[in-house]
Amino acid sequence: FAKLCDIEKTYLAGEATGDARTALSKASDVHIHTIEMLLLLSSATTLRDIYREKGYSEELFLGVLTDLRCKLTECKNVHGLWGTFVFDWFYRFYDCTRFMIGRLQFDTITARYDYKDVFRAGDTIYNCHIPSSGPLTPESVEESFKLAYEFYGMNGVMPVACNSWLLYPKHYELFGANTRAFVDRFDVISTSEQKNNDDAWRVFGKAATDLESLPQNTSLQRNLYRYLKDGNKMGAATGIFIYDPCDANQEY
Repeated sequence: FAKLCDIEKTYLAGEATGDARTALSKASDVHIHTIEMLLLLSSATTLRDIYREKGYSEELFLGVLTDLRCKLTECKNVHGLWGTFVFDWFYRFYDCTRFMIGRLQFDTITARYDYKDVFRAGDTIYNCHIPSSGPLTPESVEESFKLAYEFYGMNGVMPVACNSWLLYPKHYELFGANTRAFVDRFDVISTSEQKNNDDAWRVFGKAATDLESLPQNTSLQRNLYRYLKDGNKMGAATGIFIYDPCDANQEY
């Protein structure tokens, strides 16, 4: 525990902790995924104080804990142990540059390309992520964009980028109405196919190495199973959505 506290100080200072995490895992005979979740949970106590000092709401801090819970559950489902297998994902939460604002998560990125007449390469745009924290209803998504617009103190339109397996065009027919409504917001600008169906675990809770062993308890699981059984590959896509709070004619 003392060693974990030392690593926590280094982590919150923004310094590398990979070697120290690995060494502690070996010395304690505790799996690295568990060590890394323990580090994040321990660091969250200090992070709460940092949020308060910066004037961030308690709700924003609870968003970090919500994502920790999601990743904890995902690790248990996929690997059969409590922890996280995406430790590096969290650094932007802990340096206060990524936030869960309503249903979605947001951070800022620098655009690497021009998009129509809205933004150019080098401009700041807003990246959104979709945690596995519940239904993706149109109402909750709209509220999330509205809150993010206010949080970032925007004027005019808010360009939002999203890279996700949900946006891959070939997946569209697999989804129900809520997910389709989310996808319909975005103008897909690039796609990539996944050779090994890398995102299958997000649906099945396990890799799709043996199709016949995949659960088929939900409509999405059954649809994706049939999709893969037919020889299709999963993929991911990047899309752009221009949020305009003044446009009453936008339809979602």
